[in-house]
Amino acid sequence: MNEYIWQNDKWPKFYWNEKEIATLENEVFYKEGFLKGLLSTFEDDYLKKHQAQTITNEIERSWKIESENLDQISVYSSVCRKMNIEEQVKRQPTSHIDGIVDITLDALNNTDELTESRLLGWHSKMFPTSTSGGHQILRGQFRQSPVDVVKGEYGKEVVVFSAINFNKIDTEMQMFLKWINKKQDFSKFTKSAIAHLWFTTIHPFEDGNGRLARAISDFVLYQNSNNNYSFYSISSELKIEQRSYYEELNRVQTSDSLDITDWLKWYLKCLNNTIDKTTAIINNTVIKEKYMTRAKSLKLNARQSKMLNKITGDWTGKITTAKWSNICSCSQDTSNRDINDLIKKGLMKKIFNGPHTHYEVVY
Repeated sequence: MNEYIWQNDKWPKFYWNEKEIATLENEVFYKEGFLKGLLSTFEDDYLKKHQAQTITNEIERSWKIESENLDQISVYSSVCRKMNIEEQVKRQPTSHIDGIVDITLDALNNTDELTESRLLGWHSKMFPTSTSGGHQILRGQFRQSPVDVVKGEYGKEVVVFSAINFNKIDTEMQMFLKWINKKQDFSKFTKSAIAHLWFTTIHPFEDGNGRLARAISDFVLYQNSNNNYSFYSISSELKIEQRSYYEELNRVQTSDSLDITDWLKWYLKCLNNTIDKTTAIINNTVIKEKYMTRAKSLKLNARQSKMLNKITGDWTGKITTAKWSNICSCSQDTSNRDINDLIKKGLMKKIFNGPHTHYEVVY
């Protein structure tokens, strides 16, 4: 019995339970379609900002999975600048951050074939100094030595997976790239999952394979997109499910079988989850926009407009007259009049009485 999946004589002829996977594919397809329809009701300016935040999350979470913490504001600034979006918070990104952003934007928006030179270019931008964790690595080149995936503390590492022999990488990558650029008779969701598994199993580079696998997954998901918008972040969900992510990959990679049904089911459920979460955020935005439209149709003073904009934006905690007074630089009596007027107009409601009185907006 073989120790690793790539040692199977029929590698990489994966197979799966088509009936089980078709059910999950249809669910993801429906939910993605619903999300696209929801987003189509927004102006282009909002869509671009939503995409900028989605891309920022995708990059930041993908690197965080590898215990690399990128400055999120710098990433967002780089994304906005490259997408010609005027940003409120500006921070000059490093050339390294710019390079990382370039990789993701290229994966999402460039529908040209994924070639070896393009992939090597991504790797070069990922490691501009040819170092990773203080160690020299081959930059923009396939590895030329064996590599093991290990876990555990330094000095107590345990090998959990040994990648394909380095002298087979050229052949393996030619096969992989030919497959990824060819139209398949199954969904892009399943193709994205297979690409992720296949690439990480080849493990063609000395470092950065996981991050590149996630970029390739994005490339597959948006390869034939009819628009330039990325709607959701798969890496955000993989970060949340990081432990099971590693466990699922390891389980299938250390199997002798080419049956990848369980891996596909797990990956498709992650897609389902991240689309659900994105849809909830967008739905919340729709509700808040309708609320503000209703509020603007009523006669509000400057303080009320200021507070409702803040409450429906980045507000956290309870709404009290004390907070209202502090933010608006007004007396408690004025705060009470402002809030009571909004209650009469059906825009707010009182919660409790006495010393713990606070208020909520009525969406």
